[in-house]
Amino acid sequence: MDLSIILFAVLIGIILLALFIRDEYRGGKKRLDEAFEGRAKLTCSEFHGKYFKELDVDLAVVEGVRSIFEEQFDADMSQLISEDDFSQNLSFLWAWDSMADVEIVNQLEEKFHIKITDNEAEQAHTVKDIVLLVSRKVKNS
Repeated sequence: MDLSIILFAVLIGIILLALFIRDEYRGGKKRLDEAFEGRAKLTCSEFHGKYFKELDVDLAVVEGVRSIFEEQFDADMSQLISEDDFSQNLSFLWAWDSMADVEIVNQLEEKFHIKITDNEAEQAHTVKDIVLLVSRKVKNS
């Protein structure tokens, strides 16, 4: 087979893969917009005050967790609420990035110098669960 035909086939494959990834990314962004529809944007300080201040969670923990979500999903998370559930209304995010859960746990452990067991990670479904888990681990370290 002619090398130019092989290279052309590889190039077409790369282009199709790039288009697929782009469409998946756009689809994920659209689903995120739909999940957050009608919600007010909150600064980290407002988010902390509304959901976590009374629970004695440090602002730095809330900021750190939210920044990891934003970095990992490459998305604005200013419309998160504490009840958002990564196993329910935000479950599509895992399809968007199938390794995000592992990366998020790794980043949380690195940023906060904590260890999260597999069982703890599996039990933390909501934003609130994750923030409280990290907060508890930080306070106990």
